Amino acid sequence: MFYVVGIPSKDHPLLIRKILKSLWFVISYTEKARRYRLKSFGRPANEHKYTKNESEQITVVDFFRDTWNYRLCYTHLPVVELYDPDDKNQSYFLPMELVNVDEGQPNLQPLTSEQNAKATNKTVVHPDECYRMIRRVTDERRFKQDPYLEKFGLTVDVDEMLMLPARILPPPKIIYKSSHGAQGDVIERVQIGKWWLNNRFDKTCEIRTWAVVLVSEREPDNRQIRLTRDFAQRISQAMSKYDIRFNSSPIEKFDAAVPQTILARMNELKMQEYEVIIYILDQVDDEIYHLIKYFGNIKIGMVTQCIRFDQLVSNSDPREMDMYIQNLVEKFNARLRGVNQLVSLMPALISPLARSNIFMFFGIDCTHITCSHVRPSIVAVVGSKDSTNTQYAARILQQFPQKEKIAFAIINDLHKYVVELIRVFSNH
Repeated sequence: MFYVVGIPSKDHPLLIRKILKSLWFVISYTEKARRYRLKSFGRPANEHKYTKNESEQITVVDFFRDTWNYRLCYTHLPVVELYDPDDKNQSYFLPMELVNVDEGQPNLQPLTSEQNAKATNKTVVHPDECYRMIRRVTDERRFKQDPYLEKFGLTVDVDEMLMLPARILPPPKIIYKSSHGAQGDVIERVQIGKWWLNNRFDKTCEIRTWAVVLVSEREPDNRQIRLTRDFAQRISQAMSKYDIRFNSSPIEKFDAAVPQTILARMNELKMQEYEVIIYILDQVDDEIYHLIKYFGNIKIGMVTQCIRFDQLVSNSDPREMDMYIQNLVEKFNARLRGVNQLVSLMPALISPLARSNIFMFFGIDCTHITCSHVRPSIVAVVGSKDSTNTQYAARILQQFPQKEKIAFAIINDLHKYVVELIRVFSNH
C-alpha cells in the first residue's frame, strides 16, 4: 500500500507526472497477477461511488464490504485510477490500500550530487593502480593455459602491455582583454584548481533594457523584495568589471509560479523590446525552470538567466555575492553572443609543423538518470568549429538501454559523432 500524505490535491498531477507515471502497480485482492499504470487520484473511498445494476449508486467502502466482505481501514484516502497500457480506454477506480507498487522496478529518479560524486570517484584510478589491476587479471585468468582460447586459435600476449607512440601537446593559452585598457591582452591561468577571472572578455555587448522577475509560489515579502533589488544592483556593477554594460536600471516584476502567467509576462517584455530577463526562482520545482527555458529558447526567443533565491540568501555577503556572480558571468556573456576568450594560435603558426598543434575543444555529457525504455538518457556531444573556442557545433540525442534495469552512462556510437564534429571543424 502507498500513501499520499501531506500533498495537496492540486499537486497530485505533478506527483503523477514526475514520480508515479512510470511505475507499475498491482492489486492485492485478486489472484490474477496483472500490472497497471496510474492515471489519477479520485475522491476519498467513503465518497467515491460505483454504479451498481446500471442505476444504483454505492460507495467504494460499501461495495467492498458487501461484495468482497472486506472492510476498508483507510476510508479517508483517495481512490486511485489505474489502467492497462494495452487498453487505455478502460480504467478502474480502486481503494489505495489495495494497490501495491510492484517489486523489483528500477529507480528512475536522477542521482543525487552525493551519488554522482561516489560514482565519479569509482572511475578515478591512478595509471599505476590501473596497470596493477590489469596485471592482476591477466595473472588470475592464466590465458596461456586456457583450453577454450586454444580451441579457437586465440592467443593473449600477457608479457608486456602495448606501447603506442604519442606526444604531449603544449597547453593552449587562454587570452582575455586586460582590465587595464593600455596593457592589451593577458593570459588567465588556473589557480588552485579554479579559473580566477580578473580581466575582461574579448567581445561583449551593451544591454539597453533588461528585467528582473521574481517567480514564487506565494506573495513576496519585504525581505525577498529587498534581496531581489540588491541583487539587481550588484549584478550590473559586478558585470561591468568584465565589460558587460547595463545602460539602464532593470524593470522589476513579481509573478506567481503559473505557466500561463510566466508566458504572458515574457511575451509582454518581448513586445516591449527587453533584451534580457533574469528570473529569480523561489521555492518552485524544476518544471517551472524547464518551462522558462522552453519559452525563452524555443517558443519566444528571449535571453533568460535563472537564479535560485536560496542561492542569493546563502551568498548575501558582498564578497560571496561577487564570487557567485563571477560564476554566472561567462555563461551570461555567451548567451548574449559575446566572445569570452580566445585561444592563442601563435605557437601553431610559428611551429615547423604548422598544423600539428591546432586545438579543437570537445565537451561530452549525459543526463545522470537510471534510464529505462520509458525515460531515455539525453546525450550532448559538442565540438568547437574553430581554434578560437568561440563557435560550437552540437549533436543532441536520446538513448535507451538494452535492458530496462541497467543504469546507462555510456554514449552509443560516440565515434560517429566525434567524426562528424571533426569534419565540421575541418571544413570551417
